[in-house]
Amino acid sequence: MKTTSANMKRQARRLFDLVKVAELVACQPRGCVALLKELLRRIAADVHRHAAHVETAVPLSSARREILSDVMTGTYGADLDIRFLLNPVLLGGVRIRVGDTLIDGSIRGRLEAFRNEF
Repeated sequence: MKTTSANMKRQARRLFDLVKVAELVACQPRGCVALLKELLRRIAADVHRHAAHVETAVPLSSARREILSDVMTGTYGADLDIRFLLNPVLLGGVRIRVGDTLIDGSIRGRLEAFRNEF
């Protein structure tokens, strides 16, 4: 799913509003640097929350990609940026990361979990 122009405009407007608020805060230069660092941290966290990486060992058909995209946008929101990646190391199955959440349904993940039990 690609980021739309409307989504980019909305995000730019939110950033502009945040910067306007920062300008209103009367602070010393040190305080402004800390404020800008916090702003950048929050922007990075927001972008991270709206990005998904779907890894598979073999390419998914367009129908399966569409089904998976529909389920994920239904769960995480329509502005989710989904990237499909090939990772043969997984051996099979799928591994999905959205923000800090990892869903590992890969064969490799299951083998590692099995190995860690012993």
